[in-house]
Amino acid sequence: MSRLSSLALLLLVSSGANAPATQADDVLPLRRLCIDAPVIVLATPNDPVTPVRFRIEAVLRGAGIRSGDVITPRGIDPALARSFDEPDPEGKPRLHRVARALLFLKTSDKGKTWQLEPTGFRFCTEEGRLLVPGDRLGTIQARPEGRWGVVIARVRQDLDALARLDAASRLARPQRRVQALMTWVRERKVDFTTGGEGSDESPCGWDHLQQDIFDWIFAASGEAEAWPAIRLYAELNEGELPRLASPTFATSAGRDFLVRLARDEKLLLGDRCRAIRLLGDRLTLWPDEQQQKQGGELVSAKEQEQLIDNLGSLLSVRDDDLRVALARTLTRLSLPGPGAPSGRESQKAVAPLVAASKGAPPGPGRDEIAWALCGLVPGSQWKELTTNPAGVCACLRDLERKDSTVTFWLTLRTGGLTIYEAPTVVVERLGNLGFVAETRRFPLAPINLDGTWSSGHAYSQRAGASVQEAEGALVVPIDISRLPSGTNYRVRVEGFVGQGKDRQRWMSEPRKFYFARPAGMPDDPRKW
Repeated sequence: MSRLSSLALLLLVSSGANAPATQADDVLPLRRLCIDAPVIVLATPNDPVTPVRFRIEAVLRGAGIRSGDVITPRGIDPALARSFDEPDPEGKPRLHRVARALLFLKTSDKGKTWQLEPTGFRFCTEEGRLLVPGDRLGTIQARPEGRWGVVIARVRQDLDALARLDAASRLARPQRRVQALMTWVRERKVDFTTGGEGSDESPCGWDHLQQDIFDWIFAASGEAEAWPAIRLYAELNEGELPRLASPTFATSAGRDFLVRLARDEKLLLGDRCRAIRLLGDRLTLWPDEQQQKQGGELVSAKEQEQLIDNLGSLLSVRDDDLRVALARTLTRLSLPGPGAPSGRESQKAVAPLVAASKGAPPGPGRDEIAWALCGLVPGSQWKELTTNPAGVCACLRDLERKDSTVTFWLTLRTGGLTIYEAPTVVVERLGNLGFVAETRRFPLAPINLDGTWSSGHAYSQRAGASVQEAEGALVVPIDISRLPSGTNYRVRVEGFVGQGKDRQRWMSEPRKFYFARPAGMPDDPRKW
């Protein structure tokens, strides 16, 4: 039972004029009620002052109820149902008189009793004012800007759209079902992409249906039919991938389809990245028993090696987003983790990752490649590649500058070793030809460090996790007000792990940023 339903029942049990009102959850928007309520009716209250008993005038959706029926639904406390307008000139409160009601209903007691959905009513007074659930559960308040006619028209429009969606989802032939669902979404692109909370008269989005519809599409699709839906979802959600609940691509044919997309140079890089990210999804590679019953297939050892070969050859493409996606997927293929058959770890991706790391410019691609190699290669090889101790890797990400402060996230893995002293931020000013013109050092002072450095800090990461998925990242601000503006900088973090004779130096992957000087401002940031 939901929290709202529990509160509604509690209110019914504790009815009484002097009973303390219970704080309500947010009032559910009309569109959410239209999606979830099995029965929706227009009704007239028997008592306009205390609207708790109603005569049904029209059934907008549902069965088991007819025009002319009289019901007393649970969910409105008679002690709280009365609502008041502004006092009259003599200071006497004026009761609202309810003329019409819009009710969102469900049944309880095995269908014997009608009950309101939580906050599932809207009333119209004899003066045409809209009444809605109040900020305290069971209470009613006026909404001055609300228009009853617009609200009813919106509900009818949404119910018509939902009826067409229901019909589309019930089509017997999977291909026709997918096409109909995709058409329904495309016709409502504006709804799917409009942000904000919206209102009863101008709703935003389709709540949980925005994900549910794509789940229905993928459940009915093969890989070729699912790909247009992947692209549509990305178009509606700022390039993001949907959450896959069906093993749509979790077959040898599905994975081969994604590899062909990833290698297709005619495709946009965004689409190629999405194909690579889908290929690295756990469900695509290692479906569980239930997903295997739905048609999913585990990657065989031979296919695993072929996938690594095919993706490793793409690391030569010098695009950060593509390299990030490739490094993450290669890591998940090389270090399968839970759900994969035992003994399926592979070193095949090491050679292409090492080749890609040489000469890679600072950025997310280089970071992700370094992070992947740190988890894959033996400690001796890692020290040879980076001079860092075995298992120690550090990356800076999400650099942001506001005025004269640069903030970044420091992601660390220390390979079982411990940091006992504060690291240092090294900022290098780069000349016009890329050489280092000036170097400055700042103490690393994270705003979210737990305790002090001297107490010891070790950072272990889940095998196969990417830089973005790493745990325990530190938020680090640095004051660059004393640095000359209008030039490029390179920043890294240096420090030590261990103590005494076991003390070893480490260095993060570098990042670059440009310190721009606002127009009309002097070069010295302290004078801005």
